[in-house]
Amino acid sequence: MDMRKIIIDPEKCVACGDCSLICPVKVYTRWRELSGEKRQKISKLSLEERHIRFSDNESDKAAKKAKQLADKVFAYIDVASCLACRQCSDTCWKEAITIIAK
Repeated sequence: MDMRKIIIDPEKCVACGDCSLICPVKVYTRWRELSGEKRQKISKLSLEERHIRFSDNESDKAAKKAKQLADKVFAYIDVASCLACRQCSDTCWKEAITIIAK
């Protein structure tokens, strides 16, 4: 069974968008790319249903930043389409993205 995870470190991510620009299969969907109807539909889903995972960090600062990223930046991450090519993590100058592919 193929198990892929894309994990974002909320304390490192600066929401620059380089990951979504470099991805060859457009795994990252950002809120600003969505029409009103799609935005409304996705906003009703949980983070788990949107395949958004943040690194485990217990700090209040990390939790607030994760919420901000989920509410204002990342709408959906299409993990099933991910090629695990790691272009997003390689291009991330803050080293905020971890790709796990088994």
